Amino acid sequence: MKSILRQGTNVLSVETHDVSASSTDLSSEPYLFFGMINTGSTYSSTPSWFLSPSEDYFNAKFKLARTGETITLYNPGGTVVNQVICPAIDIDNSYGRKPDGGVSFCYMATPTPGNSNNSTVCYNGYGGPVIFSKASGFYSSSQNLTLSSPIPGAQIRYTTNGNVPKPTDQLYTSQIHITSTKVVRARVCLSGYLPGPTITNTF
Repeated sequence: MKSILRQGTNVLSVETHDVSASSTDLSSEPYLFFGMINTGSTYSSTPSWFLSPSEDYFNAKFKLARTGETITLYNPGGTVVNQVICPAIDIDNSYGRKPDGGVSFCYMATPTPGNSNNSTVCYNGYGGPVIFSKASGFYSSSQNLTLSSPIPGAQIRYTTNGNVPKPTDQLYTSQIHITSTKVVRARVCLSGYLPGPTITNTF
């Protein structure tokens, strides 16, 4: 845009196309955004109808895989300026700096796009998986199921109604006696950590 502007009056036009010839709705909200390169030039007052964007955003043309990836920032000379190893994260969780601009990263239960991380609760990671004493499958007689975790102090929460276990669901304290078809879902809840992966077995 900068290269085609001329000294004096310029006329800018915007052309909007619908997604297809059969589409019945069309909307367009174009706006002009510019910056002053120095304080020596003056321009006419900004029209009263113009609403300046509250923030500038720079969108990267890539997404990070939930399984984890590494982000590397290079300067124009090819030197690494910064690098962040993003670990695997569960859906609706995030991984970021706290405090804002600090050097420490942590897991967060809720993403905070456009907002500060300073009031967000930091977690050290995820609780590990639950270990089932019996494999999922058909059994001709009643069974006693034991749930365990190798992490000291871990609590195991489980459900038998198909729901994903929450920290407020049934706390595992003793064997689960299974006498009929049952879906058992369990996950580890540990202080300072986000709940671990949900393990599901049907008996």
